Amino acid sequence: MAKRSGKKPRIHPGLFVLPLGLLFAVFAVVGMVATSTSWHTMAEVDAMRSWVEVPAIIRQAELKVNVRHNHGYRGREGPPSRSKRTYQLIALYDYEFGGRRFTGDRVSVYGNSHTGDNISSFLSNAYLELLRHRDPRTPFRCFVNPRQPYESVLYRELRWGMAAAYTLFATLFGAIGFGFLTGVLVSSWRRLRLRAAQPMPDAPWLARTDWAAGKIRARGGTAVALPILAVLVVWWTIASLPLVTRLTEIFESTRNPFAVVTLVFPAVGTVLVLALVYQFIRRLKFGQSMLELASSPGVVGGQLAGVVRIPRVVRTTEGFLLKLSCIENGDSENPLWRKERRVTEPMRDRAGEAIAVPVLFAILYKAKETSPADSRRKIQWRLAVSAETPGVDYEAQFDVPVFKTPDSRPDFELDERAVAEFEAAPQRNTMFRAAGIIKVPLPDGGVRLVFRAARNLETAVPLTVITVLWSGAIWMLLRAGWIVLPIVFGLIDLLLIWWAARVWLYRSSVEARPDGLTLQGGLLGIGRQRSIPADEVEKITEEWDNIVVVLSDKKQRMIARSIEGQLTQRAVVTELKAALRPDFEGSQNAQLPRARDH
Repeated sequence: MAKRSGKKPRIHPGLFVLPLGLLFAVFAVVGMVATSTSWHTMAEVDAMRSWVEVPAIIRQAELKVNVRHNHGYRGREGPPSRSKRTYQLIALYDYEFGGRRFTGDRVSVYGNSHTGDNISSFLSNAYLELLRHRDPRTPFRCFVNPRQPYESVLYRELRWGMAAAYTLFATLFGAIGFGFLTGVLVSSWRRLRLRAAQPMPDAPWLARTDWAAGKIRARGGTAVALPILAVLVVWWTIASLPLVTRLTEIFESTRNPFAVVTLVFPAVGTVLVLALVYQFIRRLKFGQSMLELASSPGVVGGQLAGVVRIPRVVRTTEGFLLKLSCIENGDSENPLWRKERRVTEPMRDRAGEAIAVPVLFAILYKAKETSPADSRRKIQWRLAVSAETPGVDYEAQFDVPVFKTPDSRPDFELDERAVAEFEAAPQRNTMFRAAGIIKVPLPDGGVRLVFRAARNLETAVPLTVITVLWSGAIWMLLRAGWIVLPIVFGLIDLLLIWWAARVWLYRSSVEARPDGLTLQGGLLGIGRQRSIPADEVEKITEEWDNIVVVLSDKKQRMIARSIEGQLTQRAVVTELKAALRPDFEGSQNAQLPRARDH
């Protein structure tokens, strides 16, 4: 009997592109259908304004209530809730125009008498009004198309709730569908352009032409963001314009406070336009950056060296922050390994029109190498370069090749002299201010560090937008009569709300004195105060983006959370160690967490 191989068959990531592409193509089609319906409805509203008003006799007025039953859900007995009901207003009426008699059944702009919904109380109110004219046979007004008298309608007013519902489907489904498809097309074109004609198994870094040449253009960034944002701006404008142009009419005709939700569409459109302008200005201001490697690839148990060439002069007082990360499956939030450097004095060419930022990192011998494109466990190495500048900040990311080669050595040591002249020790107070940390010296030689709330706006703002949109989608599902799905989505919504509240409102502080640590944290800084004697503190270290204290019994206490930047984390640890005990091991040179050196 043949022996089975212990290796599992590899699934190529490209296999998921086609089904995902088809799924998001359906999203795009739904968005186009909803947009077409919205534009057609608004055109009808405009046309009906010229229709002629004539008296009509109501022959039939009936309000049908349909109850939506969700399969697999058992609710309590009793009358169904309003969210599970849909209403159909069936009406027949006679009118005369041009000496001829006609019969009509169209109640409102949004369909004939057999079309129902449960958005607002429009249909129930209209039913009561028609009922008052049906039995006494008193005339009720209707509007007739003078060019085609058989076309008529009883209510030609725009319903803001229905308009918002159509616009929500048009904008969200279309934006998700077209945005994803644009990203796939741009990324696929870039991969095809960089793919080598004949990859070599013994030298996998030659599978990409830019890796083979040692000249790597910035990934993503404006190259991907600009086309995606341009498509989103165009689509959002087309899909939301019918409603946006009627906002004045909506607010003049209704006193419903919920009508304010219609302002979400122009607000999101404005944010998209600003994001597009921001990316366009960034491209004009900095141009296209390129990483030129001294030798390709970067070596596990060796070094990654080169320069990032920027075709514009970047004026910054804080220098350039370089982050080299080993990332698994694209999760840049929790890298397997990470190192940071800060370059304060980049190199300039003689003409002074461009700069070069030196890159030099030592890579551990135990680090994982870049995985093949068809690998199930995707390992990527990414170099991120950023700098704070007046106006638009500089940011660039590069996918770099890191492999084991004959030059890999477990005892490799980096020669720091090559970049020593371009680096300077960062000022702690400067880093603290940039990270939203307030340092307060204490009279007894201690220090108090206050970690302000809302320090990470890059996380807080997108998270808040996602939470608002998610909550709005749940509200629309409830209005449409769904029960089970909003419950499931509601649990996720609660997590999003809690997360957003912590990002915006969580505030903490820590006091370090020779006799110990005092910790306090919570929403708005309100929380239980805890004290840790100095003799119980074994070490203070970083754990990803958090600062923790390890006690003598090996238990851990969180000191501060969500501290961006390894250099800033190291400065916090060093400051606390020096205030706790000047002779604390490593107080002058805080060590990196071991988890990142695997």
